[in-house]
Amino acid sequence: MEVSRKAALHTMLLVLCVAVASTAVQAQTKQLMQWQNDLKFLRNATGDELMENRAAVVQIRNGVEFWLKLHPDSRIELAPAADQPWGTEEIRNQVSVLLQAVETIIKEESGRPFDLGVTAVSVTAEASPLSAVADSFGRDEIINRQAVNAATALDYIPGVAIDHATSGRNEASIMIRGFSSRGQVPLYLDGIPVSMPYDGTIDFNRILSSDIAEVQVAKGFSSPLLGPNGMGGSINLVTRQPEKKLQAEAVMGTGSGDTLLSSLNLGSRWENFYIQGSIDWLQNDFFPLSGNFTPARYQPDQERRNSDMRDGKYSGRIAWTPDSDQYVFSYRNQKGEKGIPLYAGPNADVNPGRFGFRRWPYWNNNGYALMTDTALGNASSIKFRAYYDQFNNEMSFYDDDTFSTMNRSHTNSSRYDDHSAGGSAEFTTRRLARNLLSGSLSFRDDTHKKTEYYPSQSFLTATEQQRVQTWSIGVQDVITLTERLRATVGFSADYMKGIRVEQWTEEKTDVMPIICPSNPDNQSFSGCTADVWTYNPQGSISYTISSRDNVFFTISDRGRFPLLNESYSYSLGRGLPNPELGPENNTTLNVGYSHAFAARTVAQVEYFYNRLRNAIESVPVWDRGNVLCPDNAEDSVLFDHCTQNVNIAKKVYQGVEISIRSTPHSRLTADVSYSYINRTAVYDTNVPDVDLSLTSELEFKTYPKNKVIVNATLRLPREVLAIANYRYEGGIVLRDTTWRDAEALLQGRHLPFSSSHHTVDLGTVFPIHSGFSVQAGIKNLFDRNYYYTAGYPEPGRNWFFNARYRF
Repeated sequence: MEVSRKAALHTMLLVLCVAVASTAVQAQTKQLMQWQNDLKFLRNATGDELMENRAAVVQIRNGVEFWLKLHPDSRIELAPAADQPWGTEEIRNQVSVLLQAVETIIKEESGRPFDLGVTAVSVTAEASPLSAVADSFGRDEIINRQAVNAATALDYIPGVAIDHATSGRNEASIMIRGFSSRGQVPLYLDGIPVSMPYDGTIDFNRILSSDIAEVQVAKGFSSPLLGPNGMGGSINLVTRQPEKKLQAEAVMGTGSGDTLLSSLNLGSRWENFYIQGSIDWLQNDFFPLSGNFTPARYQPDQERRNSDMRDGKYSGRIAWTPDSDQYVFSYRNQKGEKGIPLYAGPNADVNPGRFGFRRWPYWNNNGYALMTDTALGNASSIKFRAYYDQFNNEMSFYDDDTFSTMNRSHTNSSRYDDHSAGGSAEFTTRRLARNLLSGSLSFRDDTHKKTEYYPSQSFLTATEQQRVQTWSIGVQDVITLTERLRATVGFSADYMKGIRVEQWTEEKTDVMPIICPSNPDNQSFSGCTADVWTYNPQGSISYTISSRDNVFFTISDRGRFPLLNESYSYSLGRGLPNPELGPENNTTLNVGYSHAFAARTVAQVEYFYNRLRNAIESVPVWDRGNVLCPDNAEDSVLFDHCTQNVNIAKKVYQGVEISIRSTPHSRLTADVSYSYINRTAVYDTNVPDVDLSLTSELEFKTYPKNKVIVNATLRLPREVLAIANYRYEGGIVLRDTTWRDAEALLQGRHLPFSSSHHTVDLGTVFPIHSGFSVQAGIKNLFDRNYYYTAGYPEPGRNWFFNARYRF
């Protein structure tokens, strides 16, 4: 252990001594655009209106000054302000100066985000100047860190971790302060909710980053205007938009595992019109394992078996932009295919079971969106969004690890045909002095359709369908109380209504209604469906102590509805549905302090506390004789039991996050973050039929208790960049659930154990000539053999090389 600690310390010191840092322009577009809109309104204000909004102008001035402290390499100069108190002319002059500065900042940002895609995701950004930087990831960072998909980009943000669900599905979901993107943290693409209707999530590895301009994250406190289910925060991926009459970017790359990366992005912008399109392709045949990996039954070498993937995507956008209005239509199409790696741990007798040999033959998504923003006079505006998403995918279950035959009676292809359609309206006004008042209404209709095909029997099942609708109404007011004090208050009411729920008959040739304890004789497909509300109040307050110091506090109480999968799944014969599963709720407290040091260094510390009520947990319920769940009869742990999702737990997630950004030299910038979280749970002993003697089987999703990220970039002569990243993740609780026999249980091989690891990535970007550059790097430089899921190793040392051309 001591050797490991010394090695970790040595590696951290090595990285800190390497001249590296992140780019000077960090993403914080929402805050900048709000300043811009506020200043545009005040530009034509009367003298009385200017005096009424003097405090707001002072706050914007303080915010821009803070931005310049964060970005000392910026060429923007802000003229000294007149002494207070300001009169009408001084305020009008400040509005003009600040508007020019803010518009210049926005234009300087490379890969400018799509205007209508930038939403009020993070209310914390309104309270803390540094949160807008620490909780986002911009276009330059995406490129420099070789973050080829959304999961990789999000993993650089403090308090965020990837849920590596390698076993079973080979999908990456996102965890924010312990909350999962599977139902608790919604994903938005340009402000439009995107998720699989049945599973409630999406594989973030499938979201290619070539057209993403900015990643925005809200931790536990997100805007009520976005819609339902933001219990643990929210994520918004903002795409790019063109800024010139003709602009293009082409990328071609390769890397370990026979990787092929290619991308082409084209755009053209005119006075009242723009158009853009992109084509992307990413594939690899495997990923390399560490040289320290010990070969296993289904993994005899260092090339990870069945880890191949293919992703192709094309998208387009056309926009009409008269005056300050915008009317935009967007389309995207993605087609994917991927394998699902097998267990590669120490259990040589592991049995993948009847459904263990899996692949995704296709994973496809089509999306259409219409977005508008119309000014209503000088002080108000209204936005509309309408969208339709289609998700088609298939998971195939094979006979063995050759993944070539499906001859056994249970092997099949499970096919999903899911659809989401919805829309929203958002009204904003600045009519009230010192207030930015907004209201929203959103609607979404989700439909899940499933069939199974059994090749050995040439049998196609009936189509099973579930359908649900959700509504949300929200209000938010950002109030400038004084020149130093600002508050945000908000509220939303969310409603979910089940429309139709079907389940197969025993022969799967037809469908029938589902039954529930409150309606055991249900004969209607609309019976035993959800009909539930959640109410969500929240507020924040921030106080500017000085030009260098800021404190803030946020509080919210948010709920989220259960997913279709959580309520109606049979878990491949091992579980029971729970049609009466209710919402879970979370109260969040967050307090923070930020300080700008004299030496071009800014730091922020935050403490957060989350208290979950009615938390949904998959628990063992009694099934004497394994009548309902016969697949558990040979499981020494779940014998005589089924699993079922139940509102049974009270949980507490609390921790600390520290973020530091420093530019000690004009050519060197460094970002350091530390995250700590502690999670506890108490289970309700009064829930009938639950066997709480097996609570040792209940565990939190894998999440690092301690996480350190150090990013640094050195700007060398000729604009060459040297880039490095150090990452430490500790307190990761793993558990090898393949040990199920009595002897293994007696020896404790199935018990949880703690793991930690540290990795180093190095890279460089070398400009060649006139927009042409090359990029190369190595990830996991020291070839660490580490895990997020027991028995499923992560990539070892791997390399990449890209060529990029911009004009």
